[in-house]
This record gives sequence, structure tokens and C-alpha cells, in this order.
Amino acid sequence: MQIEVERTIAADPASVALLLAGPAAAELWPWGPTRDEPPVTFGPPTRTGVGFTVTLSARDEALGPARGHIALTTAAGKPGATAVQLRLTTADVAGPIVRQRAARFVDELASLAQARSSAA
Repeated sequence: MQIEVERTIAADPASVALLLAGPAAAELWPWGPTRDEPPVTFGPPTRTGVGFTVTLSARDEALGPARGHIALTTAAGKPGATAVQLRLTTADVAGPIVRQRAARFVDELASLAQARSSAA
């Protein structure tokens, strides 16, 4: 199943990419029933022609794996804002739960990025 979550964040793409490169990113992903190890890992941000991309891999013993990427670009018509597009592939049966966790992750990422951007 393909999952896509999109949001606009009031912070520039480089700042959001830096958040995803640090340890705080894994803490933003909603945990499943066990907390033995972080349920998600992120690759390093890679510069693209118009922003950044970050690979991610999420795992949950009950739901199985989910893999995908996060694209970060400048939001159209909103200088200093980031368009975030998270795309994941997971098993059909896990789709609704993974979609909910992905949406919550992007919301938490937006809150943290905006708070740090406002503090600067």
C-alpha cells in the first residue's frame, strides 16, 4: 500500500533537513507497543535540485516494515516555508495504522521545526 502525507511547514527546507539528520527525528515517530529500540531510521539528507530528500525505514513487529522517503522543497508562494511530502510503502493490512503514524510524525516535525525557526 502506498501512503502519502503532505504538509507545509513555516521553516526553510535546510532547517527541516537538519532536524531530520539529528537524533530528535526518531523521537518524533509515534512508538508502537514496544519501546526497545527506535522504530524508525533516517538516511542522511541528500540535496536535490530543488530541496532535500531523506530516506526512512520504519518497523513494527506487529505491522511489518514500511519504507519510503521524505521530500523537502520550498513551498510554492511561501518564501521561507517548506513543502513536506512523506511517501511510504507498507503491507495493505498495516496501511491505516502506518498512515496515522506518518501523519502524526509530520505534524510533530512541523511543530518542532516551526518552534525552532521562531526561536532563531
